[in-house]
Amino acid sequence: MSEEITAKKAIEKAKWIVEDMFSDEKPQDIGLEEIRTEDDGDVWVVIIGFSRPWDQPINRYAPSIRATLTDVFPRRSFKVVRIDGETGKMISLTDYEFETKKSSS
Repeated sequence: MSEEITAKKAIEKAKWIVEDMFSDEKPQDIGLEEIRTEDDGDVWVVIIGFSRPWDQPINRYAPSIRATLTDVFPRRSFKVVRIDGETGKMISLTDYEFETKKSSS
């Protein structure tokens, strides 16, 4: 891994990329979810989570009743940002695919 692109710099770059690419959707609460390297450390893989204004919870059915947990926490989107470890340039921006654990029966 190049000394120029540290984990901290890769995180800052990934957050900026998500904020810039989705600027028309006004992303909020942009934050790091995960970071790792690939290709023997040549690529930073940064998972960034964020919410959009329409993801904010609204208790439409009972505004005066205490909200449930699903009404309190906004939904989040997750993106995978791959960054070149030497240049700091974005390689790709893709959706994060959650792994589902298969139950062993």
